Amino acid sequence: MGAKRMVLRLGRTNSNKRDALLAAYRTGVKVLASDRRLMATPLTSDTVEGVADGVLVREGVKDYFDRVIYGTGADRGCALLTEDEELLKLKGEGPSTPSEVLTWKKVLSM
Repeated sequence: MGAKRMVLRLGRTNSNKRDALLAAYRTGVKVLASDRRLMATPLTSDTVEGVADGVLVREGVKDYFDRVIYGTGADRGCALLTEDEELLKLKGEGPSTPSEVLTWKKVLSM
């Protein structure tokens, strides 16, 4: 979701640039969807929302979508892939955290 927000922000002033960025974004989604190591998840649940609310209260992370992504990783017991500095700094442990937090650089080196 963060990547889409960035694409929309970068394309605000130039419709040609916006169209190219949106097309590149869709290509990226297709590539990710075809990688068997990754899977789509439901957008939210009561457990995801509970973790997301906890990250707001305990850690002060204000971005709702970032908190939902973090909560989804925790709920599904899977890794969180993010470039968000705020999420990368979280040092949570236990059932309310993703199994690991990865950057693209880390994934590409695997």
